Amino acid sequence: QYLEEKFAEYADNTAMIYPEQNVSYTFKEMSDKVNSIAKGLIKIGVKKETHVSLLAPTCPEWILFFLATTKLGGIPVCLNDKNTIPEIKSLVEHSDSTVLVTSKETLGSVYDTSLFDNLDKVIFLEETVSIDNRITDAITLEELGKEVSDETLDAYVAKTSPEDCLMFLYTSGTTGNPKAVMLGQSRILNNVLTFIDNFGYNENDTILSALPLFHVMGCLYTGMLIFMVGGTLILTKKFSTRKALEIIQEHKCTSFHGVPTMYQFMLNYVENYDVTSLRKGMLAGAYCAPEVVEDIQNRLHIENIFSCYGQSEGVGFTQIRMDDSNEKKRTTVGKAVDGVELKIVNDNGETLPTGEVGEILANMPGCMLGYYKNQEATDATIVDGWIHTGDLGFLDAEGYLTIKGRKKELIIRGGENISPSEIEDVIRTYAMVHDVAVVGVPDKVLGEEIAAFIQMKPGANYIKEEVVEYISQCLPKFKTPKFVYMIEEFPMTSTGKILKRKLVEMVTEPNAQSHLA
Repeated sequence: QYLEEKFAEYADNTAMIYPEQNVSYTFKEMSDKVNSIAKGLIKIGVKKETHVSLLAPTCPEWILFFLATTKLGGIPVCLNDKNTIPEIKSLVEHSDSTVLVTSKETLGSVYDTSLFDNLDKVIFLEETVSIDNRITDAITLEELGKEVSDETLDAYVAKTSPEDCLMFLYTSGTTGNPKAVMLGQSRILNNVLTFIDNFGYNENDTILSALPLFHVMGCLYTGMLIFMVGGTLILTKKFSTRKALEIIQEHKCTSFHGVPTMYQFMLNYVENYDVTSLRKGMLAGAYCAPEVVEDIQNRLHIENIFSCYGQSEGVGFTQIRMDDSNEKKRTTVGKAVDGVELKIVNDNGETLPTGEVGEILANMPGCMLGYYKNQEATDATIVDGWIHTGDLGFLDAEGYLTIKGRKKELIIRGGENISPSEIEDVIRTYAMVHDVAVVGVPDKVLGEEIAAFIQMKPGANYIKEEVVEYISQCLPKFKTPKFVYMIEEFPMTSTGKILKRKLVEMVTEPNAQSHLA
């Protein structure tokens, strides 16, 4: 309802631009399109609490289907379009989705039709001809929707509540098991409004976003954020350094939202473009070195560069404010947002004093409703109202948070969260592998790269290149290890666990590589 009011208030403003197809929408056009799609969804049985998987590249249709689904009280299940078909099938089934919105581009020309086994309807964004009555396309869906009256649509909307679940976001945990974060509508609304106040966005802003829509920062803290103030969102399906700079120059973008890697790429070519319209920028997904932040401020003209910290489970814990000093903007992720309480604890759960490193805990009204079908994980993550982040950091005397690493083993590569155990499970399927450990190793461009340490079975006759080829065939590119090392013996703890920090040292300290091949 809040968004609908804003769409009416800013009806003639340009809401969204998609340069790749030379497409744009005003807020009025966008509202009409959302209603048309929502009516089509009603015709195929979508109603309150229907789970609708969204599996497509970044494009306007993704946002339109997201908004149409939530308008009816349905729950969008936001899936990574880079995942493999088996991964997609697993997540669609786990989420109990009955409808899938996807694209031929995502699934490819050849895909396993068993992906559709438990679905009532599959909607392709492209025009589709199929003898399977479960499969339709967006154009046909809107035609079906013409049979639904405005009164019927209003009746569906009337059944929704601000306390409803807004969406599912899959987060990559250290166990590798899929966890669907359930986010509530009113909790998210209040959190996004806080971001708007702190970042100073308004209807005169144009954001170029290179963040994927299945991520919380791309969907909520970029897309929904700019729509709430009547500004303009420019989408890019796939980040290209030169294309991004061209768009900023042509459309006089005032803000760019991306991961640190993208900013670093842009710095290599910025002298060839006029980017003086930029005033704000959001750094999302990964750590950015202070000297790089300074470079962004000076050479990309983004004085107000915002770092923030959060997780899918709690979304925004901290933010940099516009009036923060450059030192704080470059070295911290800001202070707790309004309504959020932070504390740093040791392994015994005892609160640590200022300046000491420990696990970051957050207490906030905007935390998740829980993990879907996983009460055990929910109870382990939220204890007495506190979210246990698994991240390490410290608070200074003014309350600014500095991140110092992760208690959990999650790898963050170019802003993508990657579970080591998922990769380890795949590598273990190679017949001659005895054991494997996957770690993140420092990388100047991506923040971290993936390294796999493999111990082969005694007497195994293998060719390393064949093992590497097998791994690359079984994993999507962004999860494929850049470095593969053969190791005779793993460093172990006294309780028989692999010492992964020692493996990182073997890569980063040249004198420690004697046992690697």
